[in-house]
Amino acid sequence: MTCRDHGFLPTQLQNPFKNNQAKIIFILRNPKDIAVSAYHFYKSNEALGKFTGPWEEFLQMFMAGNVVYGNWFDYVVEWWEHRHEDNTLFLTYEDTKYDPMATIVKIANFCGKDLSPEILERIAQYTSFHKMKENLATNFDLIPTIDTTISPFYRRGEVGNWKEYFTAEQNQLFDKMCLEKMSGLGLDLKFETES
Repeated sequence: MTCRDHGFLPTQLQNPFKNNQAKIIFILRNPKDIAVSAYHFYKSNEALGKFTGPWEEFLQMFMAGNVVYGNWFDYVVEWWEHRHEDNTLFLTYEDTKYDPMATIVKIANFCGKDLSPEILERIAQYTSFHKMKENLATNFDLIPTIDTTISPFYRRGEVGNWKEYFTAEQNQLFDKMCLEKMSGLGLDLKFETES
């Protein structure tokens, strides 16, 4: 399964929580992997200026909220406040990687669909990272503004890739910011792969 990066706040969707006909599925990914993914997206995307600075500079921009979709922490906190609304399902990208079938069943149940095991298996197959990377209908590599020689749109799709980028000091600063911004929310961010 895959997801779109942050962009719309609940207030920008014209009170979606008052109209229970609209179903909202919010997929949260840990912010360290989001920062690394955004770094590569900025480097390869002409529409975003094909960022040429080093990782350290981009991380500072990300932490300050000086990226196209703004501050990740503010965005998540605003959505998290609506997690108990009847028309909102809150999932994590990491759960889609660890147990895609359970996530698909949650989504089907949320949408009021009773799907056969065969259909669930097909959905799991076609929404896997590798299948979506191969599928021209879901892969944005053909968009002219994305330079795939720098970074493909679907890069790795792994949990914990941030460890290849963050220094110990950067990790400590980021953890401190996470604690300051998200303390007391009860939000369980997963930064490692499960064994």
